[in-house]
Amino acid sequence: MPFAAKDIPQRPYDPDKARFHYKKSGHDGPIVCQVFETVFPGAVEAAQILSGSAKKAGMDIQVNRVPNDG
Repeated sequence: MPFAAKDIPQRPYDPDKARFHYKKSGHDGPIVCQVFETVFPGAVEAAQILSGSAKKAGMDIQVNRVPNDG
């Protein structure tokens, strides 16, 4: 990314901190993520990767692939 600020440090993924904030939010139950493949190539796979990372923090993100004409 040519316009990305290189002076901003990346934060490491901290599932314990994410779990803390998720519980603090009061949300309970699954999060349904509706994904259209036409948004960008690999959108469904990106949502599945996000879902896998969220599981480590105790979040259940359910990826729902929506038809392109939907």
